[in-house]
Amino acid sequence: PVRAADVVFTYDVIRRPEVASPLGDSWESLDSVVALDERRVTFFFERQNPRMLFQTSVGIIPAHIFESSAGDKASLVSHPTVIDPGGNLVVNGPFQVAEWRPGERLVLAPNPRAFTASPRVEQVVFRIIPEEVTRLIELKNGDLDVINPLDLEAAQQFQGDDDVRIETIEQRFYDYVAWNGAKFEAFNDPEVRRALSLAIDRVAILEGIGIADYTTPAGGPYPPIFFKLTDDSLAHDPYLPDSARAILAERGWIDNDGDGVLDREGRLCHHPLAKPVAALADEPARLKCALHVTIPLPGANKALLSTAVAIGNMALVLRLRGLYGVASCKSTSGTHLEICG
Repeated sequence: PVRAADVVFTYDVIRRPEVASPLGDSWESLDSVVALDERRVTFFFERQNPRMLFQTSVGIIPAHIFESSAGDKASLVSHPTVIDPGGNLVVNGPFQVAEWRPGERLVLAPNPRAFTASPRVEQVVFRIIPEEVTRLIELKNGDLDVINPLDLEAAQQFQGDDDVRIETIEQRFYDYVAWNGAKFEAFNDPEVRRALSLAIDRVAILEGIGIADYTTPAGGPYPPIFFKLTDDSLAHDPYLPDSARAILAERGWIDNDGDGVLDREGRLCHHPLAKPVAALADEPARLKCALHVTIPLPGANKALLSTAVAIGNMALVLRLRGLYGVASCKSTSGTHLEICG
């Protein structure tokens, strides 16, 4: 069984320099972890911080199994229970590992010692299928019950299929573009930043690239999953291109030479993204697109987006929902932020 003392042991292990645990930063603001009795643990913090909940959710390892091997990282990762957890791994949840074939499959079976109610299924089988096409074929054939993640394009293929149900999961992350005043002086002006936000049609962007069902324009950096931190009355900035153009003009940004790009004192309102879009596309679990904002002129072509589309900024924030995982979008080309008059 797993007891309160095991929680204390686990936190002691991850803070040891010789173990070099990636979870060691859980102690960033922790002062101590104390076992009150066999089933209760108290975490004491040096100060309040937003990560307190996450800093208390480290996976627990039983002391009576790992105590003799917790001296360094090599001893821990080479422990027989880690190498072959099938039937050997001590857990306290509703399932235990029944079989593990690395790179092939993981089978979970009910844990007879669990303090929770018995699971309603006899076993859960996770199969490792790297090829997306193979996963989709097996799902269509009924050989799989769930696939995760489901690519956006694949989700669109299953629209209208009565045999497949697409579920979305609220995620904790968001994407944005931060206006860096240290790199481009105009961004130091809060009115310029507000104008840029008002110049972005969030709804049109999401609908235009086909992800409106899986993202939410946000009024702040906290997604609804953190219900105690969010204010439902806060909405994202509306799309008001005329107001954006007027604000920029008040701040001195106008199209003096008629080339379609705002300028002030001979300097264009134009700045490259700090990170190329190609690099963004390599990061998993994120929506990757370039940012190109166009403020349409009166009587001009009202096309709001070029081939590059917006992902977000500190006001344009997209809360992403996964498709049994994370919805993804292929990035378009482009590495520049261009505010056009």
